[in-house]
Amino acid sequence: MAPRAQGVRAITKGVVLDRVVDTLPKRGYHVNRGQYIEDFLFDAVIRVSAHKPPSAVEVLSFATSAKEWTGAEHDAGHFLYAVQQAHLKSLAVVQPPDAKSLETAIASYKRVLRWFNKAGVPTLEPHQLADQQLAYLCISRLVATVLVQTGVRLARHRDLVFSELADWLAAWSLLRMAPPGGRDRGQS
Repeated sequence: MAPRAQGVRAITKGVVLDRVVDTLPKRGYHVNRGQYIEDFLFDAVIRVSAHKPPSAVEVLSFATSAKEWTGAEHDAGHFLYAVQQAHLKSLAVVQPPDAKSLETAIASYKRVLRWFNKAGVPTLEPHQLADQQLAYLCISRLVATVLVQTGVRLARHRDLVFSELADWLAAWSLLRMAPPGGRDRGQS
């Protein structure tokens, strides 16, 4: 057996997943690693409370010395399909390529982030887990999609997001209370 190389441990998917599973419980979230929901296996599943549906987590790392990235792209595609089929809120934790990464890693990373952005999946880097409010795990996938597709970055502008979300929810509740045709409820 060859001796193990000395130095920094590669930031593999497993290393990032370990960080997710270790960090989120400290923030008050219940996390299960490698859990099935409706026949789909997710890297992790977060339960905010017993009264709310779970959120699925995909973990990827592009900071390894791999030359081939189709496996990571297949994982991302499967995740997007699975959360759509299971109607789950979702979150992706993605380690970006590092300074020594190949161009193939950078291209694949950018491609996967475009997919997640287009699907409305909030994306964090692992170091952001301890810093960010994860309240978007409690809002609907539709609201998250609208916010992401209108250019609002959930992880970077949380104060703006919560202000906009409050305004949106207030307007939505007023619309739901209004009867069809715009007449007041008491009139005939």
